[in-house]
Amino acid sequence: MNARLRSGCLALALLLAGPRPAARAWGAWAHEHINRGAVLSLPEPLRTFFYNHADFMTEESVMPDVRKNLLNDKAEFPRHSIFLESYGPDALRSLPRTWTEAQQRFSPETLAKNGTLPWTIEDLTDKLTEAFRRRDKGMILFLAASLGHYIGDAQVPLHTTSNNNGQFTGQMDIHPLFEGQLVEMFGPGYDLNAGPAPYFADLTGTTWRMIAATHAADLYRHKQISKIIITRPNVPCGRSLGFFPGSLKDKFAPWASPIVEAIKERMGSAAFEIALKNENIEMVPFEVMRGRSWKDAFVILDEAQNTTPAEIKTFLTRVGEDCTVVINGDVSQCDLPEASGLKTVLHLIRSNDLPVPVIEFTLADIVRSGLCAMWVKAFEAARI
Repeated sequence: MNARLRSGCLALALLLAGPRPAARAWGAWAHEHINRGAVLSLPEPLRTFFYNHADFMTEESVMPDVRKNLLNDKAEFPRHSIFLESYGPDALRSLPRTWTEAQQRFSPETLAKNGTLPWTIEDLTDKLTEAFRRRDKGMILFLAASLGHYIGDAQVPLHTTSNNNGQFTGQMDIHPLFEGQLVEMFGPGYDLNAGPAPYFADLTGTTWRMIAATHAADLYRHKQISKIIITRPNVPCGRSLGFFPGSLKDKFAPWASPIVEAIKERMGSAAFEIALKNENIEMVPFEVMRGRSWKDAFVILDEAQNTTPAEIKTFLTRVGEDCTVVINGDVSQCDLPEASGLKTVLHLIRSNDLPVPVIEFTLADIVRSGLCAMWVKAFEAARI
């Protein structure tokens, strides 16, 4: 198992081994229990290695907060949060995805003031990878314990907004209540068994999807948006499995599940189901999109490469005032026998110089594995 894969497995275990969606806020109690639960989720031989140091992983999980709150380490403060609104109204779309790019675009003062959480996760993952390569046992344990803390922070809505203690909305001191007191009160009833951790394929992409879903939940919680809209084309990869049974919502659920699960984990299952029942969260299939209009909403279109030009036109002409729209897709993975709507939209943005931020990843950004990068480059060279 190579070093990058090892650090990826560990990072995903730390991401998934926390309490179930009923509790997605961490104080000292939760950070300790998340790290200990993550150890049990790891595949061999990682599990044995970290199990032998489970006490260290547990105790060290709270050290980032100790450095911040007790030692008053100024360098520690920005690592725990990212104040998205402080980076501008289009932050989720326009912010650089890598730490190197962030340092090039922003001054140290801006980064220190507005937070560096997703880039901190990237930076620590790279350092953890290097520690594995050097077989530096002490550094592996130290970095892994800290990484678990920051990944936990990234799943808490209060860590994506400057209103992180309710000081702007008449909810002063909601932070310690939400992250500490409530978790410690109800923690003994949490299910901490997350099961085996799958491989964390795309560290950068997964980190930013986590931040986006967390922030959408925060905007909804603070009533800054009235709806979260989720949609994607119903196009299978490979042969079709046939028709899905049930209502239209039941049929669409499997297609929307990746984003739904991310948002559900941030909000909690009960809050998600209530919002879904009240139609404040909607899963909208393309088949029923015509005639709809959205406003004051956070709208997510996933797998956009599998939309036709007509479908993505329909989607974009539904968007009304005060909407934030996030479109995800990879034009090289289009499963349609015709032109991709995403490719058409990218062409229109560039040819008309539209004020729409576009964030693109290249072959150099592949982090799934060296083997994956090798095959992607081979297919790219063969133009397949």
